[in-house]
Amino acid sequence: MRQIQILSPVSLFCENEHFKDMLIWRKQYKYHMNLSQLNPGEQGTIVAFTDLEMSVKLMEMGCLPGEVVEVERFAPLGDPMAIRVAGYQLCLRKSEAAVILIQ
Repeated sequence: MRQIQILSPVSLFCENEHFKDMLIWRKQYKYHMNLSQLNPGEQGTIVAFTDLEMSVKLMEMGCLPGEVVEVERFAPLGDPMAIRVAGYQLCLRKSEAAVILIQ
C-alpha cells in the first residue's frame, strides 16, 4: 500500500533552503529580542524563529518573517498575550511568543 503525503503551502516553504537559513538561534542575533519581552503598545518586525516545529505553526497563523507585530494586551495574570499581526488579533502563550525574534 502506498502512502501519500499531503504537503501544505507552509510545509513546502519549510523545504526551501532560504527558510532554513532564517531559523537561527538567539546567540546569533545579539541585538534582537523576543516578542514576549515587548510591552503593550510596542511593535516590532519578525526576523526569525528559534524553534523549527513552533515556527511552522506560527507561520500558518500569519507570523511570517517581515511582518510587523504589535502587542495589544496581556491577560490579567500575564499569560497569554494578544498581538496584532497581518491585520488580525492573535493570542499566544508567552512561551510561544518567546520563539519569535523581532527587531
